[in-house]
Amino acid sequence: MLPDTCRHFQAQLSLGTIVRVCAEAGLQCPYHGWTFGSSGRCLRIPQLTEGRSIPASANLPSYRALERYGLVWVNLEQTSSNGIPDFPEFDDPSFRKLRLTESEPMRTSSTRMVMATLDDTHFPWVHEGILGDRTISQDFIPKKGIEASRILCRFYRATTLPSMQRHGSY
Repeated sequence: MLPDTCRHFQAQLSLGTIVRVCAEAGLQCPYHGWTFGSSGRCLRIPQLTEGRSIPASANLPSYRALERYGLVWVNLEQTSSNGIPDFPEFDDPSFRKLRLTESEPMRTSSTRMVMATLDDTHFPWVHEGILGDRTISQDFIPKKGIEASRILCRFYRATTLPSMQRHGSY
């Protein structure tokens, strides 16, 4: 995974084109045509005078990425040996899965969106009747907890939320 900004002029690389440079696939910047390989190495600078080498400072950082459990996991540390945590509940039909995407644009920061998604204590107050009920004790006992950095993910059996039974699932 590469950053979305070109090293040269900070143009959005996600608007670029996949091209071939000496039989290697690369992402070509839409602004000046600089091309980067999957490792982040700059493969081509069209404006570079013939005979000159591409400087190392033209390279982009790259990160290991893997798609699993419906998410893209990015490892920002090159030396890290930590893997993706096991998540057996993902394939267990007795657990309810929620999408972490929105179907329409939201005027909020990505940080606020992630925090709102992970903060399950606001559900009965903001999403009453859909994801919680203010009249029922919210002292759920998690089936399993995984401590990762400073975030505690909780997994509940769908039947532990009485409001879901009353209002049905969606």
